[in-house]
Amino acid sequence: MTTFTIYTTGIADNTSQEHFITHFGLLKLWLDILCNNITTNIPYNFTQIIIHHHDIIVYTERDNLNKNQIDYILNQMIIEAIPELDTRIIEHNFSCMPLNMLELSYPHLIIDMAHIFSYGLDKTVWWSGHYDHLYSHSDIQIECMPIKSIYIGWNDRNFAQKKLIEITSSGYIRTFIDCLEDSGFIHAKIEDPVELLYQIIKEIKINLMSKWRRIKNGVKTTEAGGHFDEIFANFSLMDEILDKLFNNKTKEQILDITTYSNYEEFNIKLNDPQYI
Repeated sequence: MTTFTIYTTGIADNTSQEHFITHFGLLKLWLDILCNNITTNIPYNFTQIIIHHHDIIVYTERDNLNKNQIDYILNQMIIEAIPELDTRIIEHNFSCMPLNMLELSYPHLIIDMAHIFSYGLDKTVWWSGHYDHLYSHSDIQIECMPIKSIYIGWNDRNFAQKKLIEITSSGYIRTFIDCLEDSGFIHAKIEDPVELLYQIIKEIKINLMSKWRRIKNGVKTTEAGGHFDEIFANFSLMDEILDKLFNNKTKEQILDITTYSNYEEFNIKLNDPQYI
């Protein structure tokens, strides 16, 4: 019997910056979207899945709730969601205790919503400086440990649906962060790999705008009667970038705007005087 273990950090956070409103939106994101996205990618030779959520909840009192009450509410939310989740899950629980890095099971995946990690070369994971001093064993050299972790941004429900990992039947895990390094986008330790993906999209958009500007003598906004915004919106850039990353495309290939599925349509409209 083979077990795969998933850990999360920071999952008891709010959905908004309104710190006095208890939504537990990150746990809802997990239960609504992310859990099934991750477990779908776990091969079926892993017959058991264990999920441990950890959040130290530094805001000890909130909405007249103490840690024990928050612990109870979140575990009840998990219990109520069980019918919608992978049937291989045999343990699924929330704890106010910090994630103990010395007790990780292998193979595993950490979904670091508390952003306690950053990501370096050679697939290393480091303490980020965000809250790591509040977690157990913050003095150990985690960069020497074979840790697999991803950071998906803060309550980004759209990104949570994307392809984030590949897992082989032997338990080898390749994350989108690993792919960014393999493709040549990571040259030093980074804090936010999701932001790096959005920077790639921004660079592609700038290149498209440059071509549009040369032909159309400028780029008008949608409000001013221009068409560039709506044409750009048709590109599924995040999905295609992730697909290219997992298919071992180089940085140059990923930044090549002519390789994207909507480029031909873009080029036609670029040279059509009806579109401004």
